[in-house]
Amino acid sequence: MGCLFTSPYSPLYYLFPQNSNQSKEEQPKVYSWDIREKVDPKDYSIENQQNEVIIKLPGSINGMQFIIQNLENCVVYLFDNVAQVSIDDCKNCKFFIGPSKGSVFIRDCSDCCLAAVCQQFRTRDCRRINTFLSCGTQPIIESSTYMKFACLTVNYAQLPEQLKNSRISVFNNNWNNIHDFTPVPGEQNFSFFNQNTELVDYVPLPDKFTCNQLKLFFSKAQTLIPLSVGPTSRSNNESVLVIFFSPDSTGNGLEMQESQASRLINEIRANYSDILLIQTKRYELSELSAENIFKTKSFNNFLKNGPIIGLEFNGYGCSQRCQDLVNSLSLKPSFVSEPSPSLSHQIDAFYNFADMQMSV
Repeated sequence: MGCLFTSPYSPLYYLFPQNSNQSKEEQPKVYSWDIREKVDPKDYSIENQQNEVIIKLPGSINGMQFIIQNLENCVVYLFDNVAQVSIDDCKNCKFFIGPSKGSVFIRDCSDCCLAAVCQQFRTRDCRRINTFLSCGTQPIIESSTYMKFACLTVNYAQLPEQLKNSRISVFNNNWNNIHDFTPVPGEQNFSFFNQNTELVDYVPLPDKFTCNQLKLFFSKAQTLIPLSVGPTSRSNNESVLVIFFSPDSTGNGLEMQESQASRLINEIRANYSDILLIQTKRYELSELSAENIFKTKSFNNFLKNGPIIGLEFNGYGCSQRCQDLVNSLSLKPSFVSEPSPSLSHQIDAFYNFADMQMSV
């Protein structure tokens, strides 16, 4: 028996005409993954090279994973977002790695220089690696010796957008907080460069055309990443904690907050060479923790607007100078600590809450 609607002998057949396309063979469905541009793995790797200079410009990697291996006497620049980077079996090479949303992992390398912006950094079975670093978490070395570290200083036109895409804040840089998985009793597997060290002396700038095209700088005076010296470089008993709040929860408010923090850093560096930036942190602060740090509830209304940005400076007269700059430049809303016997506990509480929040 046939269907009353489809049989030509039924009077209902002519009241409900059939779709003439039904007799045609149905076309296969096309899905989004069928029309994606095919990826050539060779575009995202550099292997088996000697005495070469290789440059990957913005837009050439677009957040993909990148592999580097088996290079000797090469210079490699990745001026783009990457998901993660692995560097294996390289000798006497120099690398610049743009913002990595994940990790930069170096294995079985020796006598190399590296500049990197990343969320995670790790080495294994490496020797004599000079690293200029901006890292969102604690860097880890394992079975590695004669490792040397410094704070990365870099700026180029596409860097702010690349940092945003990688969810990296320049105010969370743990370059000096190294964890050694395989310490040797009585020996130190890592050390730090002195404050006069320049990145360009270890990782050279590329050709002039590329520098002009990218508006690229490796200098301390023009770095987008704050140049911090780390807690071991506190040379004076006087420190100051400056904290910036977002005036509102909009993107403009958060940009204003970052701009104000960066402006204070730049003003201090330009006018007071004896005042050092020790550390910077950006994290969400609870009302209870804020009251513990500030000893008041007056800043609680700003906490709902987003993360705070904290800067620690050290040097003679740093507290008064920071307060004067904050007032004269109208860098508000903000908090500037005052010299007191409890200041060290206040600063420790600020870092303790940062560690607790960022480990969640």
